[in-house]
Amino acid sequence: MPKSSKRFILSTSAVNSYGFRVLTEGIDLEQFNKNPVMLFNHTRPKQYEGKNQILPIGYWEDISIDGDVLMGTPVFDDSDDFAMSIYAKVENGTLRMASIGGNAIETTTEASLMLVGQTQPTVTKLFLSEVSIVDMGGNDDAIALYDTDMNAIELTNAQTLAIALTKETKTNIEKMKQITLNHESVAGLLDLSEKADGVELVAKIQDAVQLNVELKKELDTSKQELGKLKAEQQSEKVVTLVSQAIADKKILEGEKEAYVKLATQDYDTVKQMLDAKPAHVSANAQLEKQAKGTATDYAQLSFDELHKTGKLAYVKLNMPELYAQKHKEKFNK
Repeated sequence: MPKSSKRFILSTSAVNSYGFRVLTEGIDLEQFNKNPVMLFNHTRPKQYEGKNQILPIGYWEDISIDGDVLMGTPVFDDSDDFAMSIYAKVENGTLRMASIGGNAIETTTEASLMLVGQTQPTVTKLFLSEVSIVDMGGNDDAIALYDTDMNAIELTNAQTLAIALTKETKTNIEKMKQITLNHESVAGLLDLSEKADGVELVAKIQDAVQLNVELKKELDTSKQELGKLKAEQQSEKVVTLVSQAIADKKILEGEKEAYVKLATQDYDTVKQMLDAKPAHVSANAQLEKQAKGTATDYAQLSFDELHKTGKLAYVKLNMPELYAQKHKEKFNK
């Protein structure tokens, strides 16, 4: 029983060519894992007059779901010449696709589960019966549905699809609203007279398309200009922040470029850092802050009292005559 070197995508939740889709998360694998039969083109054994039956060609191994993708590896029945011919075509790359087959147990027409291009319900629960190697597959055709008696349903149109769905879902399909765009409705949408001919309709549609293109260009230009303006405003904001920090002597002029670069990348963090830095205060300002008082206040204090209260340095710097007086009183010279 040769195992293929190829691993197959068996199904995804994409919309197929019949307009419906099967949610991967809703595929019931419990029974299939017990009997993972592999057919060719969904063909089940039948009695053909004067012809050989097409029997199952093998089974599937390593069946798993990765995100939204159902995957598996085929193992071929080496006692069947036909199966081995399919194996050879798989290995040499002639056959590359697989397709699931099963019963649609639950379906819905809920809008939130409808994708672009989907015209039929979403199968939210599928009983997986078999997986086939197919000559033409992929999610365009990679599905076969069976009725409750395991008879294959030919999916040629919306009517046959309804056979495979639940009674509730079929009722919902019948109630689904359809929009028909006839000549009069199109003319009304384009604000034209119902008597407008095809040439007028086409011209009006072309005008609408061109207007849409122009509006899109204007919108793109506006977005670019807005982005540029925001960038300029942010740059100005950064420069103002760093310049003020230099003026307050929180950082040195030589550090400006580095801080501008950092603030451009993370403005809030740099602002928080600079706000936390104390502004530089001159020695005289510090003395004045410590001193706090008038000349009269200082005159009432002795040299030692001025020294103990931290006011002596301020008096010496700003009131030299008073300082000389206090010094003479202290040292008699």
